[in-house]
Amino acid sequence: MNSYPRDEFDDVPEDSARRGAYRGQQIDQSTSRGGTIAILCVGILGLLLGAVMFVVQPRTLAPDAPNNVSAAVSDPASESSNESQQTPKDPSEINVKIYNAGTYPGAASEVEREMKKAGYNVTGTSNWKGESIPYSMVYYANGFIAEANTVADGLGFSYFEEQKDAPADISVVLGPDFAGIPEGSFQENVAAQETATASATASEAPAP
Repeated sequence: MNSYPRDEFDDVPEDSARRGAYRGQQIDQSTSRGGTIAILCVGILGLLLGAVMFVVQPRTLAPDAPNNVSAAVSDPASESSNESQQTPKDPSEINVKIYNAGTYPGAASEVEREMKKAGYNVTGTSNWKGESIPYSMVYYANGFIAEANTVADGLGFSYFEEQKDAPADISVVLGPDFAGIPEGSFQENVAAQETATASATASEAPAP
């Protein structure tokens, strides 16, 4: 037996068909819906306020960033093309060495004579001591690609190449394929090449 005091529930017969039911606290639906609507309104208002502040507030870069942020991208192919199209230096400013690499004796002296007529500063002639080459070509020091192109055209060569630790600004190597150069032809070819280069440069210049 328990020690609880007797109450009205003790008077219910044990064989009664009635059963007890739990009566929870009733929720006021109108109050619940009103609270949800209020929360939604506050959230929407907050979003609108944030959007307005984002638009109105001045935008600034990071403290260490410059006002004009830009990146210059270097294109090696473009640089090489631009360098080859530059106007060549005056021939008197270009040091030239001429090498005989398997052609007939006296060929280097012939080319020296013709290049001096065109104003080039030929500093010497000698036999080629480098690797054997099957064709004539022009080697050039860094920064003299335009001048090498002009000299190669003047001599009728198909090849020119940059040379590290070059002994001169321009090195003319006369290979076994060199068969001589007609008198005055080098100067004429160089003049024609310079004229063509000047015309190309003028055509690329922006209109005033």
